[in-house]
Amino acid sequence: MSQTADLPSWIPSAGYGVSRVPCAGRFAAVVLPRPVGELLLKAVPARGVLTDVAADVLVWLVPPGSLTTDAVPGASLLGPGDAVHVPPADWRRWEPVRWVVPPRGDCLAEPGVLSSALRRLSERVCVCCWAFPERPAVITGAAADGQSVSLTVCQLHADEVTAALKYAAEVARVLA
Repeated sequence: MSQTADLPSWIPSAGYGVSRVPCAGRFAAVVLPRPVGELLLKAVPARGVLTDVAADVLVWLVPPGSLTTDAVPGASLLGPGDAVHVPPADWRRWEPVRWVVPPRGDCLAEPGVLSSALRRLSERVCVCCWAFPERPAVITGAAADGQSVSLTVCQLHADEVTAALKYAAEVARVLA
């Protein structure tokens, strides 16, 4: 199914169109809102990044089992029971599912670099809407497990996040 010997066999050939490729054993997928993903394109070297225009997301592929959900703040992590829509390697311009970074090699990003860049980015954007607020609020409180957490939010979401952290602190207190 692959177009060239240099690429993984799960990438469909040009005449085949988009394939729904199961993650299991091949890769895990880090799915990010498009604005965040576009910022990461500048910070994270990649050997293939997908976009799904209809879902308004960018998708990085990483080695299976190399990341956990807490290592990718603000992202969805797809694993063994999930699948990713993968286009042919030459779909890069107008197609609704395409490569924004052309695939090469194994198409996998370095998980540590991706996780580190996401953590740095999450310190500057609102964790609720991924906007870059002019006047960000950093809300600190206790998570439900009792651990301290600091979240950057825009003014629109500050009250909502404060209330959620107060509720989490109350749950932690009751369960203690």
